[in-house]
Amino acid sequence: MKGGSATPSPAKKAKTSGEVTIVPISSLPQQTVLADVKLKEKGQVGLTLKYAVGGQLSIHNTTNAAILMQEGSLILGFGKAKFKLTSECADPGTQQLFEIKSSDDLAILNGTLTTVGSIVDTRRKTEPDCKIAYHEIAEVEAGEAGAFGCTLQTSVYFVPDECNKELNKKPEATPVAAGEAWKTKAQMNLGEGIPPAELATSTCSKIVWVVKWSVNGLMPVRPVLVLTEEVKLEAGHALVVV
Repeated sequence: MKGGSATPSPAKKAKTSGEVTIVPISSLPQQTVLADVKLKEKGQVGLTLKYAVGGQLSIHNTTNAAILMQEGSLILGFGKAKFKLTSECADPGTQQLFEIKSSDDLAILNGTLTTVGSIVDTRRKTEPDCKIAYHEIAEVEAGEAGAFGCTLQTSVYFVPDECNKELNKKPEATPVAAGEAWKTKAQMNLGEGIPPAELATSTCSKIVWVVKWSVNGLMPVRPVLVLTEEVKLEAGHALVVV
């Protein structure tokens, strides 16, 4: 994921399943649109991402042709932030915990969406004792070869910049200044103003971690929201994300 914004490619071992809701754009509820972002990643030209009052997030195809969105396509990022080691989450509405629960969890390494198990399995070929930062790996004796569970040892949170917190207030009560801030949003920072718990209700997308290997093991880089299903979006239609 060069520059942190390239659309990740799905790996064959990625395990995803869900439900996709596609409707005519004209049938969507007429809510006030807070953010209207043009998608510019590979395979997304001609699509727009809209976030409206009431928490509706949808991808619109306003072109005259169908557009195929691949599994693993980037939907949005969460902007600038810092990592903080702490035992308690100060703001569940904005902060995200780096937690891997098992080898089946999805992550993005070098621009590829795959399972954490696949990432670790590949690394073990050259580094048998590799670790996942802030976690303890527990091998699963029964079941698929190489499967493992993870126990969180240290809590590390992705904490958005202070200036973005105003956006996380209810849209109906958002001050004019914050309302203007919505208009400046782009694909890689639109998530700054959307509570992660709200995005977690999606059946066709998922928040996953972009990760990298370091001397301390598999480390978090940033969370992103990606599409977990291949979607063919016909002209004049919208994909309802949440």
